[in-house]
Amino acid sequence: MQFIKRICFAFALVAIFAPSAHSQTRYLDGPDSQSQPGVPKGDLIPFKFTSQKYFPGSTCSVAVYVPAEYQGDKPACLCLGYDGPGFQVRNVFDNLIYKKEMPVTIGVWVAPSGIFVQGHKKALRYIRSYEYDSMNADYADYIINEVMPWLAQQKTRDGKPILISSDPNDHMAMGASTGGIGSFTIAWERPDFVRRVFSAIGTFVGMRGGDMYPTLIRKTEPKPIRVFLQDGAKDTWNPAFDDWWQQNLSMEESLRFAGYDVNHAWGVLGHEGSTASSCFPEAIKWLWRDYPKPIVAGVSGNDWLKDVLVVGETWHPLDQVNATAVAVASDPAGSVYFADPAGVIYKLDDSGKAAVYAKSGAPVSSMAFGGDGSLMVVQPDAQKILKLTADGHKSVALSGIRASHVIVDSKGRLYVSEPGLHDELPSSVWLVADGKKTLIDSGIRDATGLLISPDRTRLVIAEAHTRWLFDSLLQPDGTIQFREHYYWLHVDEVTTDGDWTDASDLAMDVNEHLFAATRMGVQVGDNEGRIAGILTLPSGPVRSLTFGGKAFDTLYVVSGGKIFKRTMLHPTVPSFVAVPGANSPAPAK
Repeated sequence: MQFIKRICFAFALVAIFAPSAHSQTRYLDGPDSQSQPGVPKGDLIPFKFTSQKYFPGSTCSVAVYVPAEYQGDKPACLCLGYDGPGFQVRNVFDNLIYKKEMPVTIGVWVAPSGIFVQGHKKALRYIRSYEYDSMNADYADYIINEVMPWLAQQKTRDGKPILISSDPNDHMAMGASTGGIGSFTIAWERPDFVRRVFSAIGTFVGMRGGDMYPTLIRKTEPKPIRVFLQDGAKDTWNPAFDDWWQQNLSMEESLRFAGYDVNHAWGVLGHEGSTASSCFPEAIKWLWRDYPKPIVAGVSGNDWLKDVLVVGETWHPLDQVNATAVAVASDPAGSVYFADPAGVIYKLDDSGKAAVYAKSGAPVSSMAFGGDGSLMVVQPDAQKILKLTADGHKSVALSGIRASHVIVDSKGRLYVSEPGLHDELPSSVWLVADGKKTLIDSGIRDATGLLISPDRTRLVIAEAHTRWLFDSLLQPDGTIQFREHYYWLHVDEVTTDGDWTDASDLAMDVNEHLFAATRMGVQVGDNEGRIAGILTLPSGPVRSLTFGGKAFDTLYVVSGGKIFKRTMLHPTVPSFVAVPGANSPAPAK
């Protein structure tokens, strides 16, 4: 019997006969999975851990494997395991570390959490699926910010400190079924923490959004991850969620399309562990091959990404003088400014160094320049929009409005979004011209970012607490017509922050590629409203963005309080620039 699709190694099968005389087949483990004479044995230390922050009140078992070669004098690599240490992992690691076919690695298997109460035989809350299947960074944050610091305080049985390398290239994750998707998710969400993945019979199905992974992989700019997948042709643990086998095939196809270093072992069985156990040693060798050479991101086959990205260009962090950024904007010369949470506004010079430009006196949600060099500063708590001129004069452009975002057109008119007092109340969009405020749209839920297209024919409005961006036709008098749900954004699976995009600033290049700052990163839309690309940053959600630089071809984003820049393939035309020959459609009769 052979695999449906062969890879670089093969495995044996054996028939096992049950007392009922029905026969089953299972895969045999090879020599690397057996205890070998002369090979020193690592230790497996049991611990209990109770979460105080991410899953409060939940307790889990943690098994820590310490190889015999570990001396405690320098950091070891890490294998983060989901559930317990299966697949004969102790023998495999003992043998491969001894033969130097993988580095000295400490294994940490974090079992699913649950809330246990004395007198009850089972957990009152068992959160394995919530932890492992969730399509967000909650579990990654739990491991990185809570479990790993706790682990650093523990000792081996002989008193050695447990030292783990901080290099993501030294980390791998592994798991089966729900643990399989979980091991992929932690690398997907945090490639700055782990970059090697072994997923067996992974649940890339419709449990908590895992069925979206093949699509997201194709759209998202490649990440520096190496992935080994295993599944069997009869894997139908629960067809109500999807076709498990086909979803794993789709995962590999999408990863390969997107430029990832991916391999697989396809078997003929179902949702069981012998196939994974038999291929595990060779998968580990493949994942650690050429170590310590760093794993790097590949080149995607996504043509839309190729239409906006400069080959070889990546994100560059900027020096902010220890300030935390919340909003960015570009002036008519292409210089970039940002505001901190207290409302202090900084200007970045050509080298990316920041200097204080002005103190607005209140927290800022967004900023926008006009063609005359004046800066509009939105201060929701103060219920006003402040105007700062280039010569330092400060005045109030609009008061009595708890605005979210503002943009300025080539005629000096302001477009202002005003969310409702809470999520369910409708928002308003205002046109402010010659001191007069005119309501041009209402009913949108939590309106935030605004965009005037480079050809000056459209106004796009972000709705932060849904998946939508609205598109309207812009009229010569500044009003809008024919608003429509147009851009459909991707969103994380439900988290404690809510099931929405948090869309804020918007931009559009001259080829009509839309850029939206969202919780998932910068989502890139085409002119038909489809999200065709997603640009992510290790620091997570993108709060604000603007095009700047002398040619307005550099995208500046705020992520995790930091500013990053990246040269794009096409420039934009800022909304405050007059475009000769640009005509807005005439009002409908």
